[in-house]
Amino acid sequence: MKRTYLLLAVVAGLGGMGQLSAQSPGAAPAGGAPPRSDPPRIAVFNAAKVMSEFQKWKYWSVTMVNRRIASSGELAKLRAEMTDIQKQAEKATLVPEREKLVQMLLDKQRQWEDMDRQAKNRIDEEAASHLKVLYSDIQRAVAAFVQSNGYDIVFAYPDAITPQDKERPEYIQSMVLPGGAMPFHVSKSVDLTDSLIALLNKSFPAPGPIPQRVAGPEALQQTGGVGPGSEPIARPIPTPPGK
Repeated sequence: MKRTYLLLAVVAGLGGMGQLSAQSPGAAPAGGAPPRSDPPRIAVFNAAKVMSEFQKWKYWSVTMVNRRIASSGELAKLRAEMTDIQKQAEKATLVPEREKLVQMLLDKQRQWEDMDRQAKNRIDEEAASHLKVLYSDIQRAVAAFVQSNGYDIVFAYPDAITPQDKERPEYIQSMVLPGGAMPFHVSKSVDLTDSLIALLNKSFPAPGPIPQRVAGPEALQQTGGVGPGSEPIARPIPTPPGK
């Protein structure tokens, strides 16, 4: 699945939280924790579904994709100018004129590279800041369930959301060759996914209505995340003319 980096981060963070909350009442005897007669209380949630239905997450997901598409459009305009200059240089018959056009093309290419780098850095920094806040929101919501229900540990698992997703080769591969614990069955009695989504949307609402995704390159239209690495933001890298 395409959200591996982010889901692993969620698993690591929330797994640690569960361990910190897994203290039985009563004083521990010297040398270890008190013996327990009751089984540990365990819950899970589908991190992929949480990200898909957490409205605040979705708001920033679409917003950041739109900003990348807008940035890509600005670069496309500059690239069109470069293509035009390159064609003029190819048709030029006088050496001074051709050299002047070639220098203009080099200047435009440097400008294109600077704009591309600055846009990537600016958007990546903003996306990372949103990702940090959203991750904190999920941690706080899970902590509320731990406190109110006495769970000893809460696992986050990355699972398909739709039947179509389960038919994809990458999903099948993730199930038979998992990088970590992968639940083949989850009882509804311990699955917090829907309750967690409801609590997140109530406690941490989106800043406004989910924006419409603007038209743009297909690679950008298919992304659905917020920050770099979750492949939430796929970014086509245009090649300047002549490179």
